[in-house]
Amino acid sequence: MPATDPLAPADDPPLTPTTATVDLGAVRHNARLIRKRAAPADLMAVVKADAYGHGAVRVARTLREAGVSHFAVARVPEALELREAGIEAPIQVFEAPLPGHLPAYARHRLGVTVSSRAVAEAVVELAGGRAPGAAPIRAHVKVETGMERIGEPPEVAAELARHLAKTDGVEVAGLWTHFAAADEPGQKDFTRRQLSILQEAAAGAGPIAGRVHAANTPALLHFEESVRALDPTFVRCGLSLYGLTPFPPAVSASLGGQQLRPAMRFTSKITHLKTVEAGASVSYGRGWTAPERVRLATVGCGYGDGYARLLSGRAEVGVAGRRFPVVGRICMDLMMVNLGPPETAPDVATGDAVVLFGPGGPSAVDVADWSETIPYEVATRVSSRVPRRYIEEAASEQGKTALPGTANRATTGAQPAGAPVTENGRFS
Repeated sequence: MPATDPLAPADDPPLTPTTATVDLGAVRHNARLIRKRAAPADLMAVVKADAYGHGAVRVARTLREAGVSHFAVARVPEALELREAGIEAPIQVFEAPLPGHLPAYARHRLGVTVSSRAVAEAVVELAGGRAPGAAPIRAHVKVETGMERIGEPPEVAAELARHLAKTDGVEVAGLWTHFAAADEPGQKDFTRRQLSILQEAAAGAGPIAGRVHAANTPALLHFEESVRALDPTFVRCGLSLYGLTPFPPAVSASLGGQQLRPAMRFTSKITHLKTVEAGASVSYGRGWTAPERVRLATVGCGYGDGYARLLSGRAEVGVAGRRFPVVGRICMDLMMVNLGPPETAPDVATGDAVVLFGPGGPSAVDVADWSETIPYEVATRVSSRVPRRYIEEAASEQGKTALPGTANRATTGAQPAGAPVTENGRFS
């Protein structure tokens, strides 16, 4: 759980230098764009992994108020957190359930992923022992189409759907699959094959299949066949709800002429400042040596906060409207930033802000590139010890422009340390 105290006064600052600020207006704006693009399909909002690090309860409440009526998580405890917070909308649990966990699905009205014959039989057995008048168990049968993770081949999945539909106390709410490469433009033929296999399973299941769904964020943006060819269907979007995509912004940031808005701004503060002489080595292993006399800032964030150690010597951060390199190895709780020679270093003090990603610094996509990963991981690895601060930005509600400070790939990486960042995050 995020280290946010809901009873603390609004003006009580967190007792840590590192904070993740989440713009709920941006989440609402993104959901509106996604729903417009997906229509008439419904949005199943994916809020697993604490809403990709943004805070599942606050995000789900915001989306519910915005009219989103279906949610998805990965594991039962994530669903129970939403139920305890008063979210009564349908919640689908993606993971293959262990038989001993199934009673919790029935008790809390959670959608079950029927991933095998064994799970189907366990659901039938559980339904047989339901109390009179209890709500039916909602089952979404998983079709294996090429991901080779969980699910059954189309003919078996269709058979299971028909079997469950005949069982008193079970509702077949869906038939679904997961695309393995919808974010890979060169693999559209494989993705089309996956869609075809899902359609084959739906035809075999007949009208009892419920909603047949496959589209995730990559598919909604670049494989709309997976939405238009299925009816009724869901789009299961997670990453795009938080204003991120697995594609370069120039390729996919626009939805109907408007931009997704990154919802998280990850910041820390300077906790120590010093001037070091040429030849001074910095941090564990003495991996970086000052080439000249420089001003060095120690920042109160490290890999224990979710800022990956792999970013050592690769990343840049925003300080006083300019970009500066991270030097030396990133520690569990601290990192060092080279502000350049004292004569040209910015006039900063301890307590001043450092932008790790978001407005005024690099984007989450930049951080993903530097750490050889994807934006999904960048957001979700912001650790639970980092307080989440929630804001409602009026500009977000208008949805006319992207969040300031969201630099794109083309404007980062090769720029000189200390290069100024303009209001929109691009180098001037």
